[in-house]
Amino acid sequence: MTVEIGDALLHLRQFAPDTVSSRAETIGDYALRIAQAAELKRRGIPAPGRTEHSHSVIRPPAEDRTAELRNLLALSRVWPPAQAAV
Repeated sequence: MTVEIGDALLHLRQFAPDTVSSRAETIGDYALRIAQAAELKRRGIPAPGRTEHSHSVIRPPAEDRTAELRNLLALSRVWPPAQAAV
């Protein structure tokens, strides 16, 4: 299942705004970016144009499968409020 979620996040990446901040984002920040991207896609709004150096990040970094699963579990806990915020 983590592969399917990862694939969905990669697909939504094109709808997320570029990241301009160099600060580390919290899992709540990631959840909000994902919810915003999903809402744009749901509304049928075309993905914004991208530069070759786009920095749209909606997937938390993970060194291995265990870290990826931990991130997805954390994401699941903050998803409802993020989704309600958009």
